[in-house]
Amino acid sequence: MRVSAADFRRLLRGTRIATRLRHLARMRELPSWQVLQSSSALSDLTSNQKTQLQALMTTATFEAGAPLSDAALLVASGEVEVVRDEQVVALLRRGDLAFDVKAYGTLPEGALSFRCRTPVSGFLLSDEGFAEFLHRNPGAAMRLAHALGERLQAGC
Repeated sequence: MRVSAADFRRLLRGTRIATRLRHLARMRELPSWQVLQSSSALSDLTSNQKTQLQALMTTATFEAGAPLSDAALLVASGEVEVVRDEQVVALLRRGDLAFDVKAYGTLPEGALSFRCRTPVSGFLLSDEGFAEFLHRNPGAAMRLAHALGERLQAGC
């Protein structure tokens, strides 16, 4: 069956589909989408999963030396130190996700903290929303935990 463009537009008329598609197109133009696309840990997520994460994000900036909150942060610019037992064990940059996997039940011990080495801008993910995302997307949770584990093994 073939549907002409005009017929397709008539089918959409009166529905929310066109509005939703325009909203989705606008979301894909946002800086958060560009950072998600450039993220080594998140680039393999489906477009739907990335859009789910985008919906949870709020923009945030931090001064050099500032500790990061417990919320997960997708780094857009700057450098974030990963600290374990008062030692810097890794350095996060654009596209990296700063989050303590222990807080989400995937790492038994060795809580991490994060502090800004330089001024940092990024996108905060609410704890509750991010935890729900990881629960609904266990494959993504495993990839993120694996990516952070590799980063910690590699060090700075």
